[in-house]
Amino acid sequence: MYCFVALVYADDIVLLAPPPTTPRAMRLLLQICENYGREFSIQFNAAKSACMLVTKKNQYTVIHALQFHTDGQMIPIVDEFVHLGHTTVSQLDDNKEILTRK
Repeated sequence: MYCFVALVYADDIVLLAPPPTTPRAMRLLLQICENYGREFSIQFNAAKSACMLVTKKNQYTVIHALQFHTDGQMIPIVDEFVHLGHTTVSQLDDNKEILTRK
């Protein structure tokens, strides 16, 4: 059984796939997006995309061994990402977000 979450705002989308099936679930979500894109002439841009494993543990070797693709392009693995003006970091630390809001 999979648990999927897609947060959508205008032309931005966030895909969330919680453990333990994260890699398989994320690949399935990306495949669903690609199929939708083909059907409705929408192309997802891997250069504007990022993949992040959000955890309090140091999972650098685990996440960097994974690869995700959309439309044949590899999605980069990051430890920090700004989405809709909010900074998210992989270690669940909100210090950067707090500092930018002062």
